[in-house]
Amino acid sequence: MDARIDKAWFAPKRYGYGATPLAWQGWVAVIVFAGLLTFDIALLRGAARWGCGLVLVAGFVCVAYRKTAGAWRWRWGMRGGERLHRSDRGADTD
Repeated sequence: MDARIDKAWFAPKRYGYGATPLAWQGWVAVIVFAGLLTFDIALLRGAARWGCGLVLVAGFVCVAYRKTAGAWRWRWGMRGGERLHRSDRGADTD
């Protein structure tokens, strides 16, 4: 197994864009982020709230991106072990 996958905290989402927690470290990161963001919203006002919130979100996204097993890209899901392409979705194709 790849060393990056062994140390991954997050896994790419099956549908959409982004990642979901895979290991306990990922869940701790989500809980810490949510707690810090809650305190930011509750305690700070004005520009300080926005600035701190922006730093928290950017930091969390960077950590999640670096600790994800696989690339972040838009995913349509899986069908029978194969990636479901946009052209396979049915009626809404061009």
